[in-house]
Amino acid sequence: NPKPQTPETTFFIFGFPIVMNEIKSSDSNPEAFPVMFIDSSNVENWLEDIDPLGEGAFGFVNLVKLRGTDKLFALKRMRSNNFSILKFREEQRILQLLSDLPEVLKLEAAFGYRENLYILTEICREKNLNQLIGELKPLEARWIAYHLAQAIHKVHTRGVKHNDLKPGNILFGEDFRPKLCDFGTASHLSFEETPSC
Repeated sequence: NPKPQTPETTFFIFGFPIVMNEIKSSDSNPEAFPVMFIDSSNVENWLEDIDPLGEGAFGFVNLVKLRGTDKLFALKRMRSNNFSILKFREEQRILQLLSDLPEVLKLEAAFGYRENLYILTEICREKNLNQLIGELKPLEARWIAYHLAQAIHKVHTRGVKHNDLKPGNILFGEDFRPKLCDFGTASHLSFEETPSC
């Protein structure tokens, strides 16, 4: 039997044309979320690996550079399977829901290529909170705690629970305000859990 055709769409990431195929994570699961997979373009043609940054709940994170520019990003890779596709789509949706919050790592792109799924985000300062704890002065720690409490409250008011909040998942922007990252295990708050103010 011939392979069924999947709908294609073309869009641009940083000026690079990307042709994608939309597929389902499982033909037997009617509620499976579609995922966009790169069809004719190669990730390595437009992103260059620089250094490893760490390991998240469901994948590895590398520092990458947009070829031909000085722009740096963080690229999270995870193996594609039915479970990871569902987590990938959920993380993508949550990051899009929180995209206007400066306290949350900004999503730049999300896509699949060959056997991997990718989430591309902005890059932050080199050290996360876990690496800074021993260096902080009391006033600095209180300042971070205040802004971190604000960040968590804003995320909760959007109906999202991080579920893996730890010093290693707290990054810092250029203004040194904390940014929450790695929403790979995040979930939606129940009605009873959602803050009313």
